This record gives sequence, structure tokens and C-alpha cells, in this order.
Amino acid sequence: MAYYTKGTPAVAKTLARAENIAAELTTIVAAFDKVPEQLALEQGRAVFATDTGVADAYLVALPATLAAYTTGLTIIMKAVNVNTGASTVNVDGLGVKSIKRPNGDALVAGDIPAGSMVGLAYDGTNFQMARGTVPGLVAIADGGTGATTAGGARTNLGLVIGTDVLANLVEDTTPQLGGPLDANSQPIRFSKGADIASASPLVLGTDGNYFDVTGTTGFSAITVSADTEFKLQFDGALTMTDGASLDLAGANIITAAGDRGIFFATAANTVEMLNYWREGVEPLIIAGQAAMETGTTLVQVVTPGRQHNHPSAAKVYAEFNVGGTLGRSFNVASIDDDAAGNFGVNLTTAFSAADDYAVVLGLDTAAATDIHAKTDARNTGSIEIILADSSNVVGEGAVTHVMLAAFGDL
Repeated sequence: MAYYTKGTPAVAKTLARAENIAAELTTIVAAFDKVPEQLALEQGRAVFATDTGVADAYLVALPATLAAYTTGLTIIMKAVNVNTGASTVNVDGLGVKSIKRPNGDALVAGDIPAGSMVGLAYDGTNFQMARGTVPGLVAIADGGTGATTAGGARTNLGLVIGTDVLANLVEDTTPQLGGPLDANSQPIRFSKGADIASASPLVLGTDGNYFDVTGTTGFSAITVSADTEFKLQFDGALTMTDGASLDLAGANIITAAGDRGIFFATAANTVEMLNYWREGVEPLIIAGQAAMETGTTLVQVVTPGRQHNHPSAAKVYAEFNVGGTLGRSFNVASIDDDAAGNFGVNLTTAFSAADDYAVVLGLDTAAATDIHAKTDARNTGSIEIILADSSNVVGEGAVTHVMLAAFGDL
């Protein structure tokens, strides 16, 4: 549209009538009156107006009044009211037009928040909200979903709950990680499930990983998924039977009220016990070397690898023939046959101090003899033994084997 219509052109070298000049100037002034003020143009406010209507029926008046709607007309409206559904706008009294989303859909509640700046472009029929104006709305072509709700996004993208997408993590019964789980310094807790009535087999619940087992029915198997770690607390006495399906470290367990155990399913319905606590019984503590050497604690347990550390246990024992061939032994590395009746017993682990341990000797003989055995030296890493007769003449006589045991601190 034109705001200024040029009048009759003046003819060169002729006199102009005053009324014609005045009319032309009046037309020019009227045209300038319709042009937005310079500051509005500089600040981009020439197409801006604040809504004066009501929710869902917006009304705006631009600084320069429009004569008609034209395709491509773009305005910016400050909405006073939030929309509650499909909405319209009336610009400069030119008529009510629907406001649509960029994809042509009618607006839904909240698309125009109160106080928001909304860009509207006229497409020849309706006003469309400018792309990016709808809260959270990004077109599919631009990498978005074309929707502002999860349901709308799934519909637009053709996704089906339970097939293509999960509504929540609870639906994923086999979640997988791409690497080690970082708990961010937070605990990973046992989750208490409903009590389980004892049965054979015991059927584990799926509503947790910590269960109270009620009743007294024994069992030798547990129905459970593979790779499941779980905790059981027993409310009464029952017998768990050790076997191929329930590995209890080789022995049956008769439970008592309050007993607890941690178990792991190495395969479906194949379970091994990781730990077990007796109610009212202190946990077992394995005695170390120092505790064994002191020999005073009454609440620690002796293991085969530590029993020899007790003061009453031999730290060395050996049996060898007079040719230096070693038989049964403990903590003996080798035998030196230095000469007839002279032997060196070399230790695997040395005593802590020389001469600070006791040696007991014994002999096997082929016939009666007055040969006796004695220690010639008690070194930290070896024991020197001499065989001699009653006159202290070194020799072996009828001796066939030498036996020894040594007690002390390694």
C-alpha cells in the first residue's frame, strides 16, 4: 500500500497555483504522519504492540495503523494473558485471525505464557507463531520433536511406549551400563522386599534384594535369576541343604531366628553363599602371627597356615637317614652330610635369634648302641647335629635315622 500519492506534475517555466502547492504539501505531511517515528524504527518497535485483549483472544494496535492484512506481515506482541487453548489475534481492528503453531496445529494451553514476547507472521490465512517462540518447540527438521510434551513427541516421532521407548526406568528389566558404575559417593543399598514363606525350592521375590524368610520348611535350591546378589534373614529354624544348586561351602546349615546370609546366583537357580552371620554370635576373627605367638586370645580362630606360630607347636621337624636323605619334614630346606656323624639341617624360615629355641633329637638304630645325638650349634637358619658315643667319639655306629623337632620364635 502507498501512503503518498503524487499530485499533478508542475510544467516547467509556468506559474504554479498556490492552492495546488498547498494541496501537495498537505499530502506529503499526511504521508509522513503515517510513517513510524525515527526512534521506533531504530529500536525495532515499529511492529511491536502490547496485547489489550483477553486470554485466547488477543488484541493489538501497532504504532502505525495497518490498512489490511498482507501475506508476510510480521508483528511482535507482548502477551498480557497466558493462553488456555486455541487462540486468535485482531491487529488494528482488521479482523480476528487464528494463531497457529509453525506446523499448522492449533495452540495448546501454555503455548503463550503471560508476559512473553510472541512473534506472529501472517501466512495469508492465519498468524503463525514464529519458529522458536513456542516454549520447548523445535521442529523435527531442525533436530527437535515438533512438540512440547512427551506424548506429543512420541506421536510425532512414531515411537510406541514399551516397544521403541520407555515411559520410565522401572520398565527396563535388564538395564545395561556402558562402563563401571560411578555411584558419585552415594551408597548402593539393599531394597527390602515382601517376606517370603519358606518352601522347597525357596522362590525369591522380584520386589527387592533383601528378604525375611518365614516358616520352617527346609530347602536345597532357590528360584532366582542369574547374576542376582541378595540377602536373606531367617525368622525361624530350618535346614538349608548343601548341594549343586545351593553351595553352602560343603555343609548343611540349620538356621536360627535372626540369622542372616548373603548369596549370589552364578546362574539361574544356582546359588552360592558368600557370607553367613549367626544371631548372637560374634563374627569370626582369624588369628594372625602375632596373636598366635602370644597365645593368649580366646576369641580368634586358628587357621592351618598359622597354627605352627603358636608356642606349643614345633617350628621345625625332620627325619633323615645317616646318608643325608631327607624324609618327612616341615620348614627344612635340605640336609648337609658333612662327615660321618656330623649333619647340618638347613631351615626354610629362620628362627628370630640364634640359640633362642629348643631342639629335641631322636635316633633309630639297627642294633644296640651307645651312640647319642646332640646339637653342636643352633644358628638362626640352620641346626648343626653331632652323633657320638659315650666317650664323645664322633661316629654313627648302628644309627640309621635321625629325628628332630625345634620349638621357638620364627
